[in-house]
Amino acid sequence: MTDVSVEAASRPTRGEAWLGFTAGFVLVLTPILGYLAPLAFAPLMGVAGVMALPLLRRRWGSILPMAPLLLLVIWALISLDWSPYVGVKPKAALENALKLPLQLALYGSAVLAFAQLAARSARRAQAVLAAGTGLLALILFIDGLLGAALYQAVKQAIGDPIRADLARRNIAQGIYVLAVLFWPAAVAAWRSGWKLAAPAAGLLLIGASGLLGADAPILALLLGGIAFAAIRFGGRIGGLAFIPPIALYFILSPILTLEAARNGLFAWLHRIVGQSWDARLDIWAFSAAKVLEKPALGWGFDASRTFDPAIPLHPHNAALQLWLELGAAGAALGAVFFCWTAFTLANRAEESRAEAGAGFGALIAYLTVGAISFGVWQEWWLGMGVLGACICLVLRQARV
Repeated sequence: MTDVSVEAASRPTRGEAWLGFTAGFVLVLTPILGYLAPLAFAPLMGVAGVMALPLLRRRWGSILPMAPLLLLVIWALISLDWSPYVGVKPKAALENALKLPLQLALYGSAVLAFAQLAARSARRAQAVLAAGTGLLALILFIDGLLGAALYQAVKQAIGDPIRADLARRNIAQGIYVLAVLFWPAAVAAWRSGWKLAAPAAGLLLIGASGLLGADAPILALLLGGIAFAAIRFGGRIGGLAFIPPIALYFILSPILTLEAARNGLFAWLHRIVGQSWDARLDIWAFSAAKVLEKPALGWGFDASRTFDPAIPLHPHNAALQLWLELGAAGAALGAVFFCWTAFTLANRAEESRAEAGAGFGALIAYLTVGAISFGVWQEWWLGMGVLGACICLVLRQARV
């Protein structure tokens, strides 16, 4: 083979270069949006999906795991027929529901694009991921020390001043981003030769959480770490052990919540927890009680919004929200999707325990935050889930 032919063979194709650019575009913006505008993760991943559409190859095996999500979206659209939110705000209810199939298509396109990254592009993306996550952790910690003064200065500079308390709340969302990305980023940093980056970023994350009063990310980081260790040292068996708890979380959440409220556990917790957790306990107890009124079909898509002030926007628990709005079928489909994801990651442990552990760390962190903080349909949080899946694919493709 001549020197010219060797050079041509090593040169990326136009398609490979474009997918690599798409991945770089997403990962360069990740720390910026994580600090300044986490809500923009929804359009970011949508744009990534649009960018990838022309180059996607048909890979039905990759699309199959999305079947539960497709059924969930279809069921959510059907449930509009009996949702009380349609009667209260018909236009908003329809707009929110119609976003779901569009998001599924574009987010699915983004995931398939990352699954087709060339190894050289994935290795570059892996380094960008590690550096960007470390930078985000450092900025959040510093601004936490400063009481969000940097964030306020940025908002002032663009003509959108903000109060200190709201600034602190806004940048605290970036810690949730860190919690989901941490374990994949830790593996990326280790592979890039930055051995101390992950411990340093972890300490910064915990410090920023304490400074900004966000305790859920710490719990997500710790539980994600347990999952990472289980796969790292237990391999496939360690991963499979997480499937029953995930299934039970989705299937038994209403029953367990009501039992906790009835046997005095919630009453005891009310006396010892802070205001935000106190409010969560009331929301969960009310949501579980409403589930029992319509357990089969649920109250309908976005019905949670009609129970204000008992439920402010959503139940702050993914399983309870699926039960409340979409009934047993919705909860079952959620369980199937996340259990299938866990099963896939467990099988990957036979190829690379580090990659599988990173995926499990992100999965458990995402489920943990979703169980105590955000709503199922929040667009930016769905985008974060997609980003988490994409960066796990970066790790896989970098090894190919």
